[in-house]
Amino acid sequence: MKKIRNMILILSIFTFTFISTYHTIAYLIAEASPVIGTFIPNKNPTNDLIISAPVEHNLGTNYEIPDNIYFEYEVILGTVYSGKTIETSSGDLVADSTGTIKVKIPANSDIHIYELDETMDITINYLNTMPGFSVENDIISTKIPENGEVSFVTKYEPAPVSLSEFTISGEKILETRDWVEEETFTFNLEMYVDGEWISLGTDTITYDSTNPDSTKFDLSEYLDNIKLDNVGEYKFRMTEVINSDQEITDFDNIPKNVTVIVTDNDMDGKLEISNVEVGKYIELIKENDTYKLEVTFNNSFSVYDLVYEDKPEDSFLTEDIVVVKNDAYDIETVIDNFDGLSEDYTYKLYDKDGNELNSTLVRTGDYVLINSNNQEYKYFIVLKGDVTGDGEIAPIDYVKIKNHIMEEKIIEEGVYRLAADYNDDDGITPLDYVKVKNHIMNGGN
Repeated sequence: MKKIRNMILILSIFTFTFISTYHTIAYLIAEASPVIGTFIPNKNPTNDLIISAPVEHNLGTNYEIPDNIYFEYEVILGTVYSGKTIETSSGDLVADSTGTIKVKIPANSDIHIYELDETMDITINYLNTMPGFSVENDIISTKIPENGEVSFVTKYEPAPVSLSEFTISGEKILETRDWVEEETFTFNLEMYVDGEWISLGTDTITYDSTNPDSTKFDLSEYLDNIKLDNVGEYKFRMTEVINSDQEITDFDNIPKNVTVIVTDNDMDGKLEISNVEVGKYIELIKENDTYKLEVTFNNSFSVYDLVYEDKPEDSFLTEDIVVVKNDAYDIETVIDNFDGLSEDYTYKLYDKDGNELNSTLVRTGDYVLINSNNQEYKYFIVLKGDVTGDGEIAPIDYVKIKNHIMEEKIIEEGVYRLAADYNDDDGITPLDYVKVKNHIMNGGN
């Protein structure tokens, strides 16, 4: 009987415990539901803010931005961050009383600011005042974007280089004859732009025996308004304008070349001239930031950049004249023997009046313009024995030589007289007459 009472007691206790536990579980479940999604103090949703500083410039794809170029930003996080330590990829920073920190970012880099409240408004101010740099928006107010990044695209536009500190002047020198009163010579300053030479201006001198400076010219004024607005090489040249009313031997057709090299190694907000290269016949005088170019034009010629390879006896280049002694040559054959031409050189052939020719026939009095390595060369053509300029060595040519010797009709000075001097002895003699006649009689051999 005692055993039965004990079992009933145990069963009662178990039943009471189960029922109590059941009600407790039910109560907890019923009361837990309202807690879901509620605000928990000091447990705000967080995210990282990324501030990037890309730089756009026109200094070339291989340009390396100097290491000392960086950008400073003021990041206003709000008073909730007042006095707090803010973790960034550049180290910890302590916000001031307004919750503001200042960060520095190297060009084309970024900074990460960790664990910020993504629900709060953030203001970022661009603080830089470096010359040449600018941003479209220098203040950005935002919440942390989905990707976390706020980008300040900085454009770099350096001030151009002015050539106002350049002077270009020179003198015309006649070495083989005396000056004639009031005779004129004109000089042209050109700049190489988009594949062609563009004239910037000319200066004409008129000889005056009472004025010792009348043989001097000055082209400086045409550089005053020139601005070089990018890095690279800028090519200029001075040429003498050939006057058809004067003897070609009075002129100097050798271009006087100048190359100005512009760089910006320090990104200081302005381009600078790193070097000035000059060709022959130019003296460069540099003092501080000024450049003085002194140029000489004459009428005593020198071989320029193009030389005739091995100087074969039947054709050669001398001074500004292509001398051809073989009438079987065409102009392409002659030019192909020039040493120093670029592989992509081009040429055009013109008659004495400046009309472009489709023919490749070599004739005395014509001239050829050769473009090579961004330079233009002009050479007059002399075919020895071709005194008439028709491209042939014929009886009419030795007749003209004979008439000249007999002083019945003098051959015009210049290329035609050079053509009549068949044996290159600096005179027209009976020997030239005989040699031209024999050339014809022997079929050109």
